[in-house]
Amino acid sequence: MAFYSGLLGSDGARFPGQDAVDIFLANPTINQIRLRQRVYCWSQGESLAFYERTVDGGTNWTIVPALLWRIRWVNLGFTHPFHPQIAPNIPVIIVGVQAPFVKVIAGIAVAGYRLQWYYKTEIEQFQVLPGYHEDGTLVRTQIPLYYHEHHPRTGHTTHDTPKFKPGGKMHAFLKLQYNTQVNSFQAAISSKEG
Repeated sequence: MAFYSGLLGSDGARFPGQDAVDIFLANPTINQIRLRQRVYCWSQGESLAFYERTVDGGTNWTIVPALLWRIRWVNLGFTHPFHPQIAPNIPVIIVGVQAPFVKVIAGIAVAGYRLQWYYKTEIEQFQVLPGYHEDGTLVRTQIPLYYHEHHPRTGHTTHDTPKFKPGGKMHAFLKLQYNTQVNSFQAAISSKEG
């Protein structure tokens, strides 16, 4: 399978309560069971990425914290045009592999990864159970992530989750990158050089 590298999309700052749901942990067109990443904005410039499952093709979604362990979430540090006077309310995050973070959303404690403006972040997915080489060393097998196009957002309300677009563009890739320029964007990277 040839993996995609390139821009997946960009958008302006999300309003608190808005979300994005276009990244999947498995090919979402194969069957009714789908696994996806939801990025929920809780404050201007701050979001939480967590993982959900549906068994009915996308009508009802359930948060599945166990999916966090398939994901390696790495903060690579500040991006430009970061400046403390421009973004005084964006807390500093330690650079490196991130641990899950718990945030209360609509009265429910949700475990996920922090995604903030002005940081470069990379996400990779691995098989849940690691394997071993013949010499006994541990190996984690990387598996692709998927982008699937959704219908455009119709408003700026907290109940305006973008809807899955049957027959929409889809790309498989190995690494998801979030970054900030004047707007926030996501890109797929499939070479080892990143």
